[in-house]
Amino acid sequence: DAELDLHGTGRVRLAEIGTLASESGLSPDTSGFRGQVMTYAVEQPGEVEFLLEAAVKHGATVLKPAKKSLFAGVSAVFRSPDGSVWKLAAPRRKDSGPLGDPPQPTETVVILGVTSPKASRDFYVAMGMQVDRDYGDKFIDFALVPATCRLGLMTRKSLAKDAGVDAAGSGFGASV
Repeated sequence: DAELDLHGTGRVRLAEIGTLASESGLSPDTSGFRGQVMTYAVEQPGEVEFLLEAAVKHGATVLKPAKKSLFAGVSAVFRSPDGSVWKLAAPRRKDSGPLGDPPQPTETVVILGVTSPKASRDFYVAMGMQVDRDYGDKFIDFALVPATCRLGLMTRKSLAKDAGVDAAGSGFGASV
């Protein structure tokens, strides 16, 4: 069991799936895509590559190698040894200076794959969250509160496609 400090953008608790499931009163059994992606945004493409290499050295599987996108910067996707899907992203296509040592996130985002982002938006707004960007059923995210992760919503199918995985999956999602 460990807690990961995301350098002022939030904290993530890492634990064995069995422990998390047990604490939640659920079975740890799962298969396929769990329905969420953790995005770790950094400043430069070299930092995306550095973090991807570090993840692989520690047992991650690359789902999408670091690649320049048509309209944005550079991104990569990996599955951690616990089955979680992570996306690394930088807004630039070229490094503009020395890389962070270690790279510091500019923001972290948990994106949930839901049936209907609009309906889910209404739920989170009722819980007191404020919408930042709303693209209907394509993508919705909520205003960033200092020292927290941003929350985003996409359809499960679109999120899985973006991550490079099959949308099928069931069981404990390891997100509590």
